[in-house]
Amino acid sequence: MTVSGSVDFNPARDTIIKRALRMVGGYSAEGDPTAAQITDANTVLDIMLKEWIQDKFLFLRQQATLFLNEGQTVYTLGNTSQTGFSHCATSYVQTNVKTASLAAAGSVVLDSITGMTNAGFIGIEDDDGDIEWFYGTFATSTATLFSDVACSSADTMTAAAAVGNVAYYHSVASQIQRPTELFSVSRKAYDSTAADGTDTPIQIVSRSDYLSYSAKTSTGKIVSVYYDPQMDAGKLYVWPTADSSQDKLVLDISRPMSDMDSSTDTFDFPIESINAITYNLALELEPEYPLSGNAYQKLRDQAMRKKDKLIASNRDMSSTIITFERD
Repeated sequence: MTVSGSVDFNPARDTIIKRALRMVGGYSAEGDPTAAQITDANTVLDIMLKEWIQDKFLFLRQQATLFLNEGQTVYTLGNTSQTGFSHCATSYVQTNVKTASLAAAGSVVLDSITGMTNAGFIGIEDDDGDIEWFYGTFATSTATLFSDVACSSADTMTAAAAVGNVAYYHSVASQIQRPTELFSVSRKAYDSTAADGTDTPIQIVSRSDYLSYSAKTSTGKIVSVYYDPQMDAGKLYVWPTADSSQDKLVLDISRPMSDMDSSTDTFDFPIESINAITYNLALELEPEYPLSGNAYQKLRDQAMRKKDKLIASNRDMSSTIITFERD
């Protein structure tokens, strides 16, 4: 037996669009679809895939860490194009301030800069209980602070930072997009020796429950959160507000999937889903390219069966507990 040894098959967007169009008779196999057909089919494709987010596919799940400020009630969860976004990253580096920094300082000396790359985000805990965030460059244990990703506009701390204050780094790429859903939350207590402190589960409450809280600005250890996905950036409301910016929240979220902007884009889906995407795109296109009754029914049955199979294979496994009673 001779095998290729290759496992990187991943068809581009237009390959799938053309096949779906052929399935509904949109163009002859010997020809090519028009540019207008491709554009229209791509719009239908993006709409369909956005709708599929509601099916809660396992591959869209990710963990992210939200960095807290003392007394802050609501955090804005979105990417760096949003103004006033809160830092929430899929990975980060934790260290501490090594040399006390005065207000208006343009650089901060850290215990370590291992894992930090120029033009990433650096957050310094100040003595007022806030994490001040900057773009940074890093050399010989020193983070130099900037206000822009090009690191061309110098910036300064607004408050002093004492020795031992916590500092966080995360890359621009690790900043999350707007979560479409929040599944679970835990509070990670600060550990001066590692990024992994003790985790405490946090309750996710409904909007009405959160609104019923009378003292929303009280401080303490966060025990509950309410998440509002909004349209452009999600809003995470915490109660009570954090009493320490050294604590963090670990979020289990569902991320949005990438748009299919280019003809050569590949899908933000496991390769096993390609057939389900193709058949269901053809089904979505069918009203514009009507099939006969039998052909439509066959396409519909195939599309539904393939999507059901995809959903079944992308569900989180749950524990099964069996108890026995004595006679």
